[in-house]
Amino acid sequence: MSRTKRWMGIGAGLLLAVGLLGACGETGTEKSSQTSGDLASGAGSGESAALKAELAKGPAAGTQIEDRKVVYHGSLTIRVANAEKAADEAIGSATDVNGYLGKQDSQLEGDREVSVTLRIPAADFDDVMAKVAGLGKVQARKVDSDDVTDQVVDLEGRIENARASTERLRALLAKAENIDNIAALEDRLTQREAEIEQISGQLEVIQDDVQFATVRATFTEKDEPAVSDDLPGPLQSLKAGLVAFVTVALGLLAALAFALPFLLVALVVWLGYRRWRRSHPKPERPVPPPWPGSTPLPAPPDPVPAGAAAPPEPPSGQTPDPTAEPPAT
Repeated sequence: MSRTKRWMGIGAGLLLAVGLLGACGETGTEKSSQTSGDLASGAGSGESAALKAELAKGPAAGTQIEDRKVVYHGSLTIRVANAEKAADEAIGSATDVNGYLGKQDSQLEGDREVSVTLRIPAADFDDVMAKVAGLGKVQARKVDSDDVTDQVVDLEGRIENARASTERLRALLAKAENIDNIAALEDRLTQREAEIEQISGQLEVIQDDVQFATVRATFTEKDEPAVSDDLPGPLQSLKAGLVAFVTVALGLLAALAFALPFLLVALVVWLGYRRWRRSHPKPERPVPPPWPGSTPLPAPPDPVPAGAAAPPEPPSGQTPDPTAEPPAT
């Protein structure tokens, strides 16, 4: 009987312990839920307007793709009827988009030709190229682009580093008391400032090239080649021969025209010389005296006077004696 009561007491104690543990679990759960709700409500009420605006931007907010820095260059060779007029129209196309004329070269003799260099906003590069190309017959066209993003980033970084170094040098200079240190800091500060100016100048040039594209247009009035590659072989050869003949003939005429003044001067000199020679005949050449010990040559016979009989001819086969005296008449 006593053993039974003992086991009943143990069972009742176990049931009481289980009940107490369940009540404590429910109370803890309620407290945890209440605490979580309080924290959530507290976070919601303390949220700032700046945080709300940042969250409203979405996940892509704050992620920006760096703009590429590209320099555009274009060149055109156009055959037109009037080079000067076409160049003026091209310049007008540039000024219409807030561009400007950078350079102009004109050749107004022979095959007239005018070249212009236009600086236009990069956004209007394609439109201006199309307008300029429409002024005549395009013979050559070229477009180049150069990505200078890395150069711009590098120069900007070097400028920032140089400026930061300059600020540090100025702070050290303000605290320096030794004359040697002051002189060294001032020298270094001057070098940094010169470096900043140099890099800033390079950056401005690149940024100007990025902002304003370059278009070089050459307007020429030169005709197309006389010989066409589309002609058949014999006709092409004949036409090439005619062109070569005309070219050689024109070259000879040009050479003759070039030498004509010299030929006229030479002709005048030659005529003057001939006239002078006629008025100044050459004197007769004197007979040199005989050498000592030499036999003098016999004098030539006197001519037969008019009306005298001619001397008899020697017989056939005999040689007349030049020393014989003529017969008396």
